[in-house]
Amino acid sequence: MSDVISQMGSLAEAFLPKHAAKLSKKFKTLFIETLILYVVMQKTNFTQLGTFGKANEKTYRSHFEKGGVDTVTFNLELARQYFEGSIGIKALAIDPSYISKTGKHTPGLGYFWSGVAGKAKWGLEILGVSIIDTFRHDCVMLGGFQTPNSSMLSSEAVDKGGEPAKHIVGCEAVTDMEHVKAMVGDVPVKRPYHKASDAKAIAKGNPDEVDKAFNLIDWYLHVLGCLPQEVFDYTKRVVADAFFSKKNFVDGLARMGLKVISRFRDDAALYYLYKGPKTGLPGAPKKYDGKVDVGNLNMKVFFKMDYSFDGGECFCGTAYSKALKQNVKVVIWYSGDKSKHKIFFSNDLTLAGTDIVKTYRCRFLVEFEFRNAKGYASLEKCQARSMSKYRTHFNMSFTSLNCLKMAARQSGIPYSISNLKTLAHGQYLMNRFICVSGISADSDLIAKLNNEVFSLTTMQYDIAA
Repeated sequence: MSDVISQMGSLAEAFLPKHAAKLSKKFKTLFIETLILYVVMQKTNFTQLGTFGKANEKTYRSHFEKGGVDTVTFNLELARQYFEGSIGIKALAIDPSYISKTGKHTPGLGYFWSGVAGKAKWGLEILGVSIIDTFRHDCVMLGGFQTPNSSMLSSEAVDKGGEPAKHIVGCEAVTDMEHVKAMVGDVPVKRPYHKASDAKAIAKGNPDEVDKAFNLIDWYLHVLGCLPQEVFDYTKRVVADAFFSKKNFVDGLARMGLKVISRFRDDAALYYLYKGPKTGLPGAPKKYDGKVDVGNLNMKVFFKMDYSFDGGECFCGTAYSKALKQNVKVVIWYSGDKSKHKIFFSNDLTLAGTDIVKTYRCRFLVEFEFRNAKGYASLEKCQARSMSKYRTHFNMSFTSLNCLKMAARQSGIPYSISNLKTLAHGQYLMNRFICVSGISADSDLIAKLNNEVFSLTTMQYDIAA
């Protein structure tokens, strides 16, 4: 059985040459060591990195502030290799996640929605972006992007020039106002967020307040628009939960040439498309042929699918969405007793109904990545005072787990984050002891020590053939 620590280092070295012109050898070495420490350590902060790592605490702080490595491109290359040979649908899965954080001095603190608690809580939020594969039923995180709080996004500093340190709030919240304006479309942007009072003014039709109509959906679109073009060359589909089934989000993706897969509310207004003959009478031609009643479907439009899940049945058809103001491919799932239903959809009319459901059902894999990063890669343990350091921390947390997952596959080890972290910790200590002792260990000795680590950690693996 190979050393997962060495495997992680080899993977990082294999994918880093794309940045060879920008990164020094010393910086690459520090990056690889930091990735390994995120997997090995129980709590990763700058003090712990300085204690367990080869550099001092100040070096790690400086490294996190500068960033330097395009982790999105790094993880995309890793995802290409991880999903190589798969025939499944690839899609960008996005999902915001609440990050628990106390105190008052962390940049970006505010009230954000926590799905676990079912209410808004004080802390941070990141938008997780990942690649999912429906055939492998697996997920690789591309990165996590911190969501600025309302005071940051509404700050007038976004319209000011000067050094980033002088106007850190605005410059960190929106780095390229011209790009944001292009993403929003025809809506002029001055202060890109609307609070409750601003929303009321907009609702009353006050033209002086319209320039504040930049909401959280537009921020998420801005994040997607800042991704490298290589991501969109790999897949042009985005899957998100029902929160994102809004016209401004779907239209924003359309401007980027992307298609969406999501789920409607259970009471969504859908209409049958009229395909009958033209009457020849004056006026606009007839477009719709009645509202879709989910309790009594028109089986001339919808057909029963061979695919089913959770003991229910699925029906697929094309309809007009009143909320999105466009035609969509719809899949309606009914429970076995017909008491519940769910409406999945995609504005990609060429996509099969089975692929819509399978892709959406793979969306929850992002939640597992959040869980693993929070529990085993210190996603919530950073102690910093700048958004740059937090951005590096979030991405290092996800990237380290991606490398560990890839190393486990190459070694033929079943992926269990708990067992792999224990194994990596034991192998790291073994390598550290060998290094400190000055023993010139041969391959036979290392194999014996590896076997001893396996026995002490009491992990039994069935090695893949």
